[in-house]
Amino acid sequence: MTSTDEEKPVHGLHRDRPGWRWPGLLAILFSAQLLVVCNILIIPPILPFVTRDLALTTWQTTALLTSFPAMALVTNFCIGPITDRTGILHIFRLGLLLVTLCFLGSALAPNGEALIFMRVLSGMAFPMIGMTTFALAAENNPGAPGRRMIALISGTASFGPLVMLPFGMFFADMRSWRAVFGILAVSALMALAASWLIRDLKGGTRLAQPSTHTRRSLVANSEIRAILVAYFLQSLGSFTIIAIFPSIIAVAYEDTTRRIA
Repeated sequence: MTSTDEEKPVHGLHRDRPGWRWPGLLAILFSAQLLVVCNILIIPPILPFVTRDLALTTWQTTALLTSFPAMALVTNFCIGPITDRTGILHIFRLGLLLVTLCFLGSALAPNGEALIFMRVLSGMAFPMIGMTTFALAAENNPGAPGRRMIALISGTASFGPLVMLPFGMFFADMRSWRAVFGILAVSALMALAASWLIRDLKGGTRLAQPSTHTRRSLVANSEIRAILVAYFLQSLGSFTIIAIFPSIIAVAYEDTTRRIA
């Protein structure tokens, strides 16, 4: 066997590395991104149950729906430079740790104010995952394997709503809305623990010269501008649906103790 054959990558990794490393990393990043999608959708299906149990006021209900996206918007503008200076892997793991604590705190929230506070904290934590997931996939799998992994992870955008909406309503009705947060907390903790099992992950070093020309590149590149506009419109439509979804559920099911199949 020649030296060229020995260095030939398999699934974006060298043959002398464990064969489960690529699918293992895919499972971790897919799970992390799925948590991001599920977190966006978690409140609407369980809101009638939360409102009943915690006796939420109209103001608290509004704050519960808007606190996460409002905080996430601010965090997304700030987390990029911080990630450049600390390393994407560190931010990814820190995000998973904070997400675990946010879900656990939400499950144990004694009142509406505490739950709203947890949603604000989640708006700080989840951008750490959303911004680093695809970067880790590309960093650890250059070329076609990285693009394949990113494409598979992107499937969470479609898979997440199919899982979260019925999952949230089912467990909130059959068990408790607190159980929904508890299951998500365990899932985040498992993803965090699994990230330490894969050795030699890239992304732990900071950039020597962090990019300072982001605004200029956005103005100069028409394709990027078009993509950003498309994503903005998609997000606007998604959050509009999320905002009216609890009202639809409340009207359709006046008695929230009724079993939802």
